[in-house]
Amino acid sequence: MILTREDIKKCISNRDLVISPFDEDNMGPCDINLCISRKYACIKHAEKDLDLYAETINEKEFINNGYFTIEEDKEYVIQPSEHLLIESLEYLEVPTYLTALIGLRSTFSRLGLSTPPTLVDPGFKGTLVFHLIGSSFSIKLYEGMAIFKVIFMSISSDTDGYSGKYQGQKGIILPRKDQNWTLYK
Repeated sequence: MILTREDIKKCISNRDLVISPFDEDNMGPCDINLCISRKYACIKHAEKDLDLYAETINEKEFINNGYFTIEEDKEYVIQPSEHLLIESLEYLEVPTYLTALIGLRSTFSRLGLSTPPTLVDPGFKGTLVFHLIGSSFSIKLYEGMAIFKVIFMSISSDTDGYSGKYQGQKGIILPRKDQNWTLYK
């Protein structure tokens, strides 16, 4: 079941769901618009292949080998077909009986921007990191723009909740090595 505006407000007032800062003006009938921060990472076109079996996969290697650059600015331009990871301004704490989907607001989809489907796990705590893909033309973005929306859904039963490698993230956290990458080696 997708939560309505009133359901979301009730979860927030009960302190089950934390969104900070929270602006009621950013609420839709069944979603909340979230704003982008000044922190972002550009996913680059690197010359070197990324070997997911390599033992040294870490943030420093990603940057040193030219896969990512981490930036911070109040305004920035997303180039055509460029991929960015952008931090939310808002910090969230999702209860273990809810999950959420991240999507683009319609206005930004109509500009040609896109984002892959992303799930926020039950029990997640931290700022969100959005993946934004550029349009066919450059678009200037500004800190505080409400570009993304989050749709909350109840799950069929309460769960232990998320305890993974991005729990409690603040800032841009680049991909962290996943044990499943080498599961079938």
